[in-house]
Amino acid sequence: IRTQTRGADITALALFQGRVVSGHADGRLRVWSADTLQAERDIALDGRVVALSAHGNRLAVGLDHAVLLLDTDFRTRRTFPATRIPHDLQFSPDGRTLAAGNWFRLSVWDVASGAERAFPTEHNGLLASVAFSPDGRYLATLGRHTDSAIRLLDTTDFRVVRRYQAHELCGAIIRFSPDGRTLASGSDDESVRLYRLDRPPYL
Repeated sequence: IRTQTRGADITALALFQGRVVSGHADGRLRVWSADTLQAERDIALDGRVVALSAHGNRLAVGLDHAVLLLDTDFRTRRTFPATRIPHDLQFSPDGRTLAAGNWFRLSVWDVASGAERAFPTEHNGLLASVAFSPDGRYLATLGRHTDSAIRLLDTTDFRVVRRYQAHELCGAIIRFSPDGRTLASGSDDESVRLYRLDRPPYL
């Protein structure tokens, strides 16, 4: 086990091109060796880093006011305006779409054009975490604060196709298993729940 304690609070992490990238509250990206955790680069950005997502040779960086697309040299290639803070920014499996949670809404960007769409949701608060299924067919969303609900959306039109039992307290993170058959969610109530997509959900 290796640790690094230097620097401002970490707000996001990603594994990108064999290196660990950390986003920080001081508006910086820091690049570390995945083997030794030795610092390799320190990159200043224009705003607090709130989310990171990697896909192939692209790294998406969510700031309070924008989403940046960086290349393997950590140069900004595209900038997408963000009308809301992009919580838990995630690439779709094919890399064509970015999704993030907001208060009451889901934000979705088309990577080719940079166009952003916002979809109303059934959540009664912040969408703390989002996750695409490995086949890209579904997007799972998890609420926080007054809403710890879990919803499964069809990515063709982002309508709700399944509803799962909420956690006792605020939702924290949601992810699919690699085979796409199981959905896992974690919460501030210190529980982890597993949901089998091939079985009937709670109403």
